[in-house]
Amino acid sequence: MDKLLTAALSDGRVFRGADEDNLRELGQTDFALLEKMVAARQPVAALSRLQSQGLNLDDKGNATLSGDAVAICSQFAGLDEKAFAGELAKEMGHGAD
Repeated sequence: MDKLLTAALSDGRVFRGADEDNLRELGQTDFALLEKMVAARQPVAALSRLQSQGLNLDDKGNATLSGDAVAICSQFAGLDEKAFAGELAKEMGHGAD
């Protein structure tokens, strides 16, 4: 169930919060129905793109910034790249738990 919901969260078929909670509860009692419900949903293309733009994960799973994001950081004095990458990762659901 976790793999299915993680994939669905990452492409926008499931939203964090009540949507995810309700589907997790459903999956505990009727996994086949959960699979059907998730399969029937369309991925949200904009969410999929946002989750990969600006943020990369290194081989240890730590957030790193893309070249464009580093360029943005360089435009703002005192904006720490590592801290920005961490906040961006949290916002995108990576490492927030």
